[in-house]
Amino acid sequence: ANVALDGTGGRARAEADALQAATRIRLAGVPVLLIDTSPSPSAQAARLAQRMHATYLALPQAGAQAVSRAVMAATREGGGPG
Repeated sequence: ANVALDGTGGRARAEADALQAATRIRLAGVPVLLIDTSPSPSAQAARLAQRMHATYLALPQAGAQAVSRAVMAATREGGGPG
């Protein structure tokens, strides 16, 4: 993310906003599966998942079928991500 919530540019501010939102998601108890489809696993995505207490799954350049299988597996295994 390169755009902050207020619309300004800047990776650092955008990441801070995302981490703040992730904290609110965690506190709300929302189960989350974060699928990282970047070419290589992203430390930024892993930090975001950790902040949300989300399940983090790196699927480099995954297509729709791989994402669908991952979501189905995650929901079967534990009744939902998280």
